[in-house]
Amino acid sequence: LTSEPKTIDLGSIQKKYWDQNSELNFNVVQHRLYRKAWRPNININGGSFLGDPFLNSSLYGAQVGFEFGENLGISATYWKFSNSFNSAYSALVQATANNSYPGYGSNSNEMQSLWGGEASWSLLYGKLSLLGQAILHFDLFVLGGAGVLQASTGATSGETTFSTFVAWPGIGQQIYLCQWLAFRMDYRLMIYSQDHVERNTPVSMGTVLSKSITYTPVFTLGLNFIF
Repeated sequence: LTSEPKTIDLGSIQKKYWDQNSELNFNVVQHRLYRKAWRPNININGGSFLGDPFLNSSLYGAQVGFEFGENLGISATYWKFSNSFNSAYSALVQATANNSYPGYGSNSNEMQSLWGGEASWSLLYGKLSLLGQAILHFDLFVLGGAGVLQASTGATSGETTFSTFVAWPGIGQQIYLCQWLAFRMDYRLMIYSQDHVERNTPVSMGTVLSKSITYTPVFTLGLNFIF
């Protein structure tokens, strides 16, 4: 059996591709393989908090959320912080040491926890080819949130702790691993006011020396469980 070659009208195919009323189902991106609309989720995450040059600060926690459609979501956030002084702090202590005093450290605030709420708006849903072997489905979204940040001043008297209002914009992306699990990456810019408290000199221990507005970048990675 032989068949004669046929001419294909590419212009007609392209027109049907963009025509939403077309009987041909070409809208492979618009028809989501992974849906999150009207579903709750729990995002278990952790990351780095770059708020002080003398501290190594990391965070871990969870966000419990709900998606109102495929674009708008809200969540409640709780983070716990872990802090340790770095080599810059040790160098500062050594540089200020003398025969009568071991040295002064920085008046650094150690963040303890954060409670807050966040909203997300999905701008982009798409697919990526991974080395031509697999297709990755992803969401790209912008974030906005606010909450209460609790901190320890390190002072042994006076103002030993304080709480402050914090707000943040951000951007994030999640890559779907299956219908109920996604790998999520987020960047936030935390904006808050903090007290700078004396924590080194006994005679003025716990005294508020100054206040400042701080802008701290936060990077987090996590697994988002979609129910």
